[in-house]
Amino acid sequence: MWAVGKRFPTATLYEILPQVFGKSIGTLLKVAYTAYFITTGVLIVVRFGSILGKWAFYKTPSWAIYILMIALCMYLVQERLRTIARFFVLINILVVIMIAMAAYAYTKANLLYILPIGQAGWQNIIKGVYQATDAMLGFEILLVVYPFVEGGSKAILKAASIGNAMSVLLYTFMVFTSLAFFSPPVMELVPEPVLYMLRALTFELIERPDLYFLTIWMVVVTTALMSNLYMAATGAIRLFGGTNHRKTVLWIGSLFFLIALWPQDPFAIDAFSRFNIKISYLFILTIPLLILVVSSVRGMRKTGGVEP
Repeated sequence: MWAVGKRFPTATLYEILPQVFGKSIGTLLKVAYTAYFITTGVLIVVRFGSILGKWAFYKTPSWAIYILMIALCMYLVQERLRTIARFFVLINILVVIMIAMAAYAYTKANLLYILPIGQAGWQNIIKGVYQATDAMLGFEILLVVYPFVEGGSKAILKAASIGNAMSVLLYTFMVFTSLAFFSPPVMELVPEPVLYMLRALTFELIERPDLYFLTIWMVVVTTALMSNLYMAATGAIRLFGGTNHRKTVLWIGSLFFLIALWPQDPFAIDAFSRFNIKISYLFILTIPLLILVVSSVRGMRKTGGVEP
């Protein structure tokens, strides 16, 4: 993705596609990417709404939770990209609080629970990596925001790599902490290990720390939803030649809500998630690689300007 952005430093993904693959195929791929960002955003809404409903608002209709989440995101995404980025930077302090709350679990952890390391075998470990793909998504935003980032290509690569590494480290810490807190037999029965772990902890001044963690996590999760809403709205504008960003965000956000109402059954949500994981490799790996190969063979570059 970084190599594609370096070759087309002033063009977004939606401008690169028709230039590399031609107008017809490029338009089809723009539709596919817009739909992909919509489905990914809807999956975030549905899965997190389900967790909120089970842990805190079990009598609240799911559609009410969806409205609150999507409306909050639309309110911010309708602003300029710089404003969105400032919000993302601002909430970093919440990640520190999440880590501190989870770290308290080591007062009752047993590090022997993680042994023997690698007992499941590399084949099962790789399968686990595949199943966790949807949790690690988000870095594909680089394909859309690359031309709006200040600094040279090396600075962009460094910033993107550090951001991606921080996400990986955060997930690794949470997984390791959960494995060290729950015994292996119990771990197989716990659906949301981090929340159950925090619920089992006791603080002198705080009751139900899992709900505090869930509240903070909700803000962090909205950043992923905002990213997908922004990318989908940008795709819709490039597809239909619109100029009103705020109106487009309103329409796409409404579409998020309508689609989110459909997969209410847990099995449907799981099937939706598995489908999204499968197609994600096409959009985050295969197509960007094809763009790089085709543009390199044809010696294509773009130096024109674009507006964020």
